[in-house]
Amino acid sequence: GRDGQSPLRGGGGDFGACEAIVSTHNEACALAAKGCLIEAEPLFRKALTSFTTALGSDHPRTLTCAQNLASLLQSLGRLDEAETLCRFAVRGRASTLGPKQRATLTSVHRLGCLLEETGELKEA
Repeated sequence: GRDGQSPLRGGGGDFGACEAIVSTHNEACALAAKGCLIEAEPLFRKALTSFTTALGSDHPRTLTCAQNLASLLQSLGRLDEAETLCRFAVRGRASTLGPKQRATLTSVHRLGCLLEETGELKEA
């Protein structure tokens, strides 16, 4: 912003660093979309760690990255890891954005699909 604060966080921080994190996340998304899941995973993990450090664990960008990594892990059959991240995204989005916001409902739906895949139909 004009006052030197990061527009992504609302205070402090290095905007160039945040742009680099967004770039890493976007690259991971592009790789995943092309089916290069193994190559995308470390980029998603790097972006998630960086978003968490720079913006906090409850920031919408952090939660989106967590949800994207959860989806990738689900595609790789690593359902326990995927479930942990998906639950993190659901909790964070529900508390930050509200339980009826579209992104929250999308995360809830994805968690339900994941639980169905793991055989936990009662909870789904």
